[in-house]
Amino acid sequence: MVLDLIEKIKECLDLKLFVIKKNFNSSYDLKAKELGIDIIYLNHRIKIFSLTVAIKLKKELDKYKPDIIHSHLKASTYIYFYNLFNKNFKWIHTIHTIAKVDTKIIRRMFFRNLYNKKRINLIAVSKNVEHSAKVFYKNADIRVINNGINLNKFKKRSANYSINNYGINIINVGRLEVVKNHDYLLIEISKLHKELRINKLYLIGDGKRKDHINELIKKIEMQDVIEIITYTSRVNEYLNMADIFVLSSIYEGMPLAVIEAMASGLIIIATSAAKDVIIDNYNGFIIDLKKDSLYIKLKQILEDISKYEYIRENALLTAKDYSINKMANEYLGVYLEE
Repeated sequence: MVLDLIEKIKECLDLKLFVIKKNFNSSYDLKAKELGIDIIYLNHRIKIFSLTVAIKLKKELDKYKPDIIHSHLKASTYIYFYNLFNKNFKWIHTIHTIAKVDTKIIRRMFFRNLYNKKRINLIAVSKNVEHSAKVFYKNADIRVINNGINLNKFKKRSANYSINNYGINIINVGRLEVVKNHDYLLIEISKLHKELRINKLYLIGDGKRKDHINELIKKIEMQDVIEIITYTSRVNEYLNMADIFVLSSIYEGMPLAVIEAMASGLIIIATSAAKDVIIDNYNGFIIDLKKDSLYIKLKQILEDISKYEYIRENALLTAKDYSINKMANEYLGVYLEE
C-alpha cells in the first residue's frame, strides 16, 4: 500500500521512505528501488523497541526536517520517540487493522492522549477499523480512506466453468497465520471434495503456520488438490485461473485480496471480516464461522455456478470504487490541507 501510494504521488511531494527493518531484497524492497525512492533502512533486528534505532531515526529526521510524517503499524512507536524532541511536523498514522490489534494495551496507554488531543491525524482503512478505533479513542480525529489497488493489473476471468470434467478452482490469498483461519478453510473444503470434485485450491501466502498447514493437508488427504504458493508477484495470474475466492479470516482491516479477487470477476465467499466490502448475495456471500457454513455455501454455488454470474458482475462494479488513484488523491488531500 505504501509503495503504491508513493508511486502515485512522488511527483507532487519531496518524499523519503524510512524502513525500520533491514533490506531483505524482497519484492517490496526491489520495487522501492525500481521506483527510485530515497529509502533508508534502519536495520532493526529485534522484536522489541530499540533505542539505538530510535536515536538513528531521530538523527535522520533532524537532517531531513519533514513537514509531514506518515507512520504505519509499529513504526509509530519510533515517531512517538521523535515527537518527544520535535513537534514541528504534521503526524498522520494509518490504522490498517482493528484497533485492539493495531495497538496493544501498553502502546494504547502512550498513544491515547495524543489521539484524543488530535496531535495525530488518524486514517482508518475501512469503516470497521474506524468503529474499532472509536471504542478506544472517543475524541480522536479519524477519517476513512480505503486502500486501493491498481485495477489495470486484474482482468475478468472468463466464465468457462467445467465442473463435471475438471472440477472447480478455489483460491485464498493471505499469510499463513492463525488470524487467517486456514484450518477452518481446509476442513470445510475437504468435506466438499468428497462430494463435488475440486480441481485446485490455491493457498497464496507464507507464514509461521506453513508446516502445520502442510500436516493438515496430509491428514485430510488433499495433497494432490491443494497447492501452497509462498512468494509470488503473479497473484493476478492465479486469480485468473480461479473460479471462487474464499476469505476465512477471523478479522481484517481492509482485505485487499478480496478487492483484487472482485476486480478479477471471481465469486467471493467471505466471513464478516469483509463486511465493509461484501454485500451478501449482491457482490459476494458472507458466511458465519460455524461448522458446515462454508461447505454448505460452496455446495450451493457449485450445484449451478452459472446462475451466479450477477455476483461476478456486481463484484467488478464494486472493485472500481477501490482504485489506487482514488486512494492516492484522498491521501494527497490530507497531506496538503492546512
